[in-house]
Amino acid sequence: YGNAWVSGHARVYGNARVYGNARVYGNAWVSGDAWVSGDADWMLVGPIGSRDSFTTIFREEDRLAVSCGCFYGSLDDFAKQVDENHGDNEHGKAYRAMIDMVRIRFGA
Repeated sequence: YGNAWVSGHARVYGNARVYGNARVYGNAWVSGDAWVSGDADWMLVGPIGSRDSFTTIFREEDRLAVSCGCFYGSLDDFAKQVDENHGDNEHGKAYRAMIDMVRIRFGA
């Protein structure tokens, strides 16, 4: 609602809300209890990882959430999953660089 835009192959579902001047587009997914109200509330990174797909990071009420393939959960849980699934291979390194960038952008 408001002046928000959702376009392309973007998806918004669950209890997620997009409002204000926010724009969600491309292959971004906003789900769960996310509230996106501006450009500072979400981030899309990709192609990245073993599937060369996109990862969406967004603010929920009490955490940063990550949607990546079949993974949906907190940024900290995503970091653990990356370590377990990729270790120190090229995909693990790329995801860890992404996690560092997310922490800087969101001040987490």
